[in-house]
Amino acid sequence: GRIWAESDPGNGSVFWFTIPLFIDERPAPAAGPRRAVLVCDDDKDLVEVLCAALAARGNSAVAAHTGAEAIARFDAAPSDVVVVDLVLPDMNGREVIRHVHSTSPETRIIVYTAAYVEQADRDFMRGAGATIVTKGRVSPDQLADEAAQLVSESPVRMTG
Repeated sequence: GRIWAESDPGNGSVFWFTIPLFIDERPAPAAGPRRAVLVCDDDKDLVEVLCAALAARGNSAVAAHTGAEAIARFDAAPSDVVVVDLVLPDMNGREVIRHVHSTSPETRIIVYTAAYVEQADRDFMRGAGATIVTKGRVSPDQLADEAAQLVSESPVRMTG
């Protein structure tokens, strides 16, 4: 930031300042192929924020707001990582997880949900290789970091 003053003798002075609101200490996205991340949640604002955070990290983020839309987008262009909520307007997120895992077992899955997850469901998700992240405990920015980490560990898929 910076600070400065303007003075008019006999009339007074005006003091001005600027401060940076955010300091981004993350390194610039690495050169190389962009990784694909599919984000599925019925909260459109959350999806927008998460997709922007992923894009800022050099990923190609695709949004879906229903389970059917997520499955259709995944079938059209499989992703390296899928972020999915369990509570969707048209189906349970477990159906999306089941489809993604059976279609492409190497795809990494992050379940980002506020819903309580029963032990049997946790076992199913872990069996599909999913990482369970609780909304409210992890910000969308932290989730984007988690997804970026999983993307860096996954095999490269060529995206546009």
